Amino acid sequence: MTYLAIFVFIFALIRLLIIAFNYGQWLKQGEVQETPLVSVLIPARNEESNIGSILSDIHVHDYKNLEVVVYDDLSEDKTFEIAHSFALKDSRFQVVKGKTLPGGWMGKNHACHQLSLHAQGDYLLFLDADVHVRKGLIRNAVVGARRHHLDLLSIFPVQQMNTLAE
Repeated sequence: MTYLAIFVFIFALIRLLIIAFNYGQWLKQGEVQETPLVSVLIPARNEESNIGSILSDIHVHDYKNLEVVVYDDLSEDKTFEIAHSFALKDSRFQVVKGKTLPGGWMGKNHACHQLSLHAQGDYLLFLDADVHVRKGLIRNAVVGARRHHLDLLSIFPVQQMNTLAE
């Protein structure tokens, strides 16, 4: 039993060191020599309680060369109206009204595909409506992708979790 505990401890320690290394490499602030256009793409369905928060985060974000496209996936609440109010104030924002789901498609996959068709950026950043975008997130993602010559980078921004199931 003692050997098992030592093994688990060493395994956890190694994982912690890997996390610390990744944090130091990926999340340290970097400078972008160029500021390529980043398309922030947000599929949203009935997200009136969240959409304003993420759009506010992006509106005041420190990375300015971006476009924001919200795909309103036939919401039955005020998601479209809230997103549209941002588009009226900031030309970088636009809202696309969703269409009926074609056969053979799943909802979120279709929404993300539709978003990609509207994107003009060098990088596509897909975000859920219930996350928070903190200062430096987009810049650091661009720096990391360029530094390591990546074609795909998955990041996990801050997500509000209110219940045990989440």
